[in-house]
Amino acid sequence: MPYCPDCAVEVDDSVEVCPLCGAAVQQELVLPGRGVPRLMDGPVRIVLPWQKLRGRIFAVLTCVLIMPLVIVWLIDMLDGNATWSRYVMIPLACAWLTSALWLYKIRRPVQLLLGQLVVTSGLLLGLDSCYGGVNWFVTLAGPAIVAWSLWTVPMAWLLVKRKVGWANGTAWCLLGITLFCVALDMLISQYRSSAPVPTWSLIVLIGLLPVTVFLLYVHHRVRKHVNLAKWFHV
Repeated sequence: MPYCPDCAVEVDDSVEVCPLCGAAVQQELVLPGRGVPRLMDGPVRIVLPWQKLRGRIFAVLTCVLIMPLVIVWLIDMLDGNATWSRYVMIPLACAWLTSALWLYKIRRPVQLLLGQLVVTSGLLLGLDSCYGGVNWFVTLAGPAIVAWSLWTVPMAWLLVKRKVGWANGTAWCLLGITLFCVALDMLISQYRSSAPVPTWSLIVLIGLLPVTVFLLYVHHRVRKHVNLAKWFHV
């Protein structure tokens, strides 16, 4: 008799859809010259739909992350107040949120990136608040995340929604990395000495800016007159 590949229940020969779970039913393999059908040789592979598999993985990760969180909190509460456990609970909570993003937003890169930026901001803000304030996050970590998101989010949207080409896409990625390094260097110097003066980022700027200009020139000028794939035999 045929069986359901999802819940493995046997059904009648005329049934094409499982009445229990609604999955398509696989028919038995009938060999030529034999009147009696038999099942295919070898072990039966039951493949779960991505929605069910994703839910089971998330449930397992939730249990794995909740157990150490509760244990650490209970141990810390033996003294009557939660102090050091916050340094463990906040990263565990952010790890749980990160796993949820990668399981449920993997096919939507822009939403995944935005969610990851929010989770990272919450992690840094929470750890800074455990130390006694949010001065480090407000003056350095927060602006650095904003500078990172200002080029990564538009770049992710551009790569997903538009056909930018390998030269043009690489050029814009290098330009975003260069600008982020300059902004991060100035934020660090502002945080240390109250003077936003770029130092090491100038080396990055000198190294990557000519490559960026060359790739943009290749995309906007050379490709219009030369078949690069034929030229490089690819």
